[in-house]
Amino acid sequence: PLRRALELAGGDDLPAYLQGRCSLDAAIRSLPDQGFDLLTTLTPAPLPGGELTPGAVRALLEELGRRYDRVVIDAPPLLSGSESLICCGEAEAVLLALRHRATTAGQLRDALQRLRDMQIEPAGLVMTMTDLREESIQYAAEQSYAYTS
Repeated sequence: PLRRALELAGGDDLPAYLQGRCSLDAAIRSLPDQGFDLLTTLTPAPLPGGELTPGAVRALLEELGRRYDRVVIDAPPLLSGSESLICCGEAEAVLLALRHRATTAGQLRDALQRLRDMQIEPAGLVMTMTDLREESIQYAAEQSYAYTS
């Protein structure tokens, strides 16, 4: 996770803000060396039930939208629980990330169906953990594909 890569630990975070234990300013980590600010969870535990509601996400995104030009949500996998669907439902656009050689066609179909059940059409798909030195990836990078649903 990003919090580990940036060696973030301790202090206030998203759950603390949602529980009313700190201000939004206290929960946001300013990372000038990276060129962005970060609002994250500092522990791997899921948020306690009821804290991540559509209304809470909507209010948070509205406030962040007043402060920032762009807000990027890195949510848990769609098939892991409801937190991601709540975030997707409030986001302006959704990019579905697929892990190369790990995400199965069935998992992709299930994730797309969950989004469609909420009338959400992804703006695109992103393939992660790819090795651009692989011949098949090089071939795909040279091609242009367009799919319609």
